[in-house]
Amino acid sequence: MIALGLAPSSKVLSFTTVHPPVKIAETLHLSAGESTFRIERLRMADGEPLLMETAYIPTRICPQLSREQLNDSLYATIRECSGSSALEAVEIYEAVTLNKRDAELLHMRAGEAAFRIQRISKNTAGEIFEYCVELARGDSNKFQIVLKNSGVQYSRVL
Repeated sequence: MIALGLAPSSKVLSFTTVHPPVKIAETLHLSAGESTFRIERLRMADGEPLLMETAYIPTRICPQLSREQLNDSLYATIRECSGSSALEAVEIYEAVTLNKRDAELLHMRAGEAAFRIQRISKNTAGEIFEYCVELARGDSNKFQIVLKNSGVQYSRVL
């Protein structure tokens, strides 16, 4: 956002410790009974909401994580807690329409278009440390993907 000349900010909507749904627990390779932080944030640029994210982070990765730390970079906070940085992520994009609650949070109308982005992130220790679903406004997010024989380059274009 800063590179685009916009001021990034976050608003924490909820921060809880939960036993995630089975699919998410399996994705995160959790042991039976292991818990995660469930973090729901509204991500903004210049005070305008761009996307809403719901992230699941295993509590063992950053046991002392607090709500107050979530206004800054979550990845930087995890790096400070665990000593391990984000290494790679796989994202799946899907076109969806917004329900009433999500539309209101994103300052849109129910039924308007959005991108649903599912991300699974791995850290430098080789652990899957995040399962995240984002809802990105369809009217103010544009993504560019460059395919090359040497790899793929992705960027967000506003």
